[in-house]
Amino acid sequence: KNFAICYVATNEGAPSIEFSEGCGIIESLYVLPTAYTNDVVQNGNDFSPAMPENGYIRITATGIDESGAVTGTSEHFLYDGRAAQGWKEWNISNLGEVKRVEFRMYEGTTEGGKRVDSKADYPTYPSYFAIDNIAIRK
Repeated sequence: KNFAICYVATNEGAPSIEFSEGCGIIESLYVLPTAYTNDVVQNGNDFSPAMPENGYIRITATGIDESGAVTGTSEHFLYDGRAAQGWKEWNISNLGEVKRVEFRMYEGTTEGGKRVDSKADYPTYPSYFAIDNIAIRK
């Protein structure tokens, strides 16, 4: 019933989860593209074409400790092709003990088995995703 929606307008000023006191380890969370994102990926709209069959959208999570140092990065594909994945668990425990986790979103295509991120300044597709069931170890 309760979940958060993240919006990544650009990869500057990324949305984040932050501990109000101290640090902790975020074991995992569930992510899902929003209905709006899914509709545009599948059907396109006035601003974006439908995603090609070889398209993808991936999210990265970057851990930041109390000193501001990066503790690690993890990635999850919201789309790998146009098929919607549903709620998927994303294990980000490899980020270790963090003060904050920042999220960024990238899109691109797979060409000849190699992923090629778009170089556009702004995303082609709506850059919204939902987060739920955050598992924390304090």
